[in-house]
Amino acid sequence: MNRRKELQLLQEENRRLRNGIKVIQGNKEKVYRELFRVRDEHKISRKIKVDKEI
Repeated sequence: MNRRKELQLLQEENRRLRNGIKVIQGNKEKVYRELFRVRDEHKISRKIKVDKEI
């Protein structure tokens, strides 16, 4: 009985950790999208500035 309870607790902890990882990965993807958006926006604004100078 005791081993069964330990196994159940480990499975629950495993589920919590997996869900936490999914949340972190989702946040990471959002941050990367925002980072690339800002980078691309910066490239475009620099390109426009260079074109205006010419």
